[in-house]
Amino acid sequence: MSSNEEFIRKNKVVIIDDDKNTKLHYAAALGNLEEIDKIIASKQKLDPENYLGWTPLMMAIRNANALAVDTLLIKGADATKKNKFGINAFLISVTCGDIVVVEKLLNHLLTGGVSRQSLQRLFSPVSLAILYGHNHIFKYLLERSFDPNAAAPLTGITPLMFAAALGKEKLITKLLNFKANIHKKNHLGKTAVDIAHTRHNSVETNFDKTKARPQPLIIITSHNQNSPHLQLTPYPEAMGRKSSNTRTPSMVCTPRITPITPQFMPQMFFGSNFTPSQFISPGPPMAYHSFLNAAVTPSNFVSPLPSPQICYPNYV
Repeated sequence: MSSNEEFIRKNKVVIIDDDKNTKLHYAAALGNLEEIDKIIASKQKLDPENYLGWTPLMMAIRNANALAVDTLLIKGADATKKNKFGINAFLISVTCGDIVVVEKLLNHLLTGGVSRQSLQRLFSPVSLAILYGHNHIFKYLLERSFDPNAAAPLTGITPLMFAAALGKEKLITKLLNFKANIHKKNHLGKTAVDIAHTRHNSVETNFDKTKARPQPLIIITSHNQNSPHLQLTPYPEAMGRKSSNTRTPSMVCTPRITPITPQFMPQMFFGSNFTPSQFISPGPPMAYHSFLNAAVTPSNFVSPLPSPQICYPNYV
């Protein structure tokens, strides 16, 4: 029996959908403070995990419910937990785009003795802010002494490389002002300068309409034009799975509460406003985005699901 199943059994946590969400998950995700207080008063534990390891606190953070986050933290919710992708609550706060939530969580963690280094070990929050286009959070993180040279451990990609690949000149200038290292290389042996040069050449060639049309960097589905996905192949465990928001699969919207979706529906990997390369790579095959493609594949985030088949261009 897994540790999460033991936790659920011992604490009599009531699961209300096939994603193993509890009432507290829903209350936190919806910012229902009255329901949160009621559930906490019933002595239910604060950190049950759903199918992908998301806790109620993570749900509140993801939806930028600052008051719900504050309530859960005051009551003792564990802000150091990670979901099954290895993503910690602080990285989730960066993706939500709410500076109040980011600042609240960071102060809570630093006061509790959690280091900045541990918060950026899997993936740089500075890089994540760049990818999500949250420039105000990007600036805040640099001013709070997050490392402008923090590289993803398996790819060596730094915030400066992300900014160069996406052509974010103002962010590049800001990073250089904070001593970003332009000579640092990723695991393909490329510096941010190399990536910027390749991007410039690729964008130039894109004006030639005789060139082949660019290929998608990340799969985008018709039911949510603002949500990138990694497509997973069907597997036996997914047969008949239903979450409370997806009992009837909708081609209009993705579930609001939980990041897992039913069979044949793409698995959400990043948040709904994640926009590297504007979804479609701006250059022909072998263009500058080959390094960015590596950044959003399992080289950094290992899926907890069995034998996924990732659909992305084979540029490397």
